[in-house]
Amino acid sequence: MALQLGTLNALRKAGLHDDLARQAAGEVAGYDNRPAGIERQLVELRAHMDERFAELRGYVDARVNRVNSLLGVLIALVIAVFVKQFFH
Repeated sequence: MALQLGTLNALRKAGLHDDLARQAAGEVAGYDNRPAGIERQLVELRAHMDERFAELRGYVDARVNRVNSLLGVLIALVIAVFVKQFFH
C-alpha cells in the first residue's frame, strides 16, 4: 500500500491525470504480488514433477525387475546347454 501511495503521489506530481495515476499506481502495486505468485507456481510445479518422477521410478523399477528375471532365465538356459554339451 505504501508503494502504491508513493507511486500515486509521484505520478500526480509528474502531471498525470488523477484517474490515470491511480490506475498506473495500482498496476505497479500489482507487480509486488508477482513474486509470491511465481513462488506458488514453482512449488506446485515441484510437487507435480516429484509425483511424475515417482511414477516413472515405479515404471523403471518394474522394467528392471522384468529384465533381471529374463536374464536369470537366459543364464539358466546357457548353463543347461553347457552342461548338456560337455557332460552328456
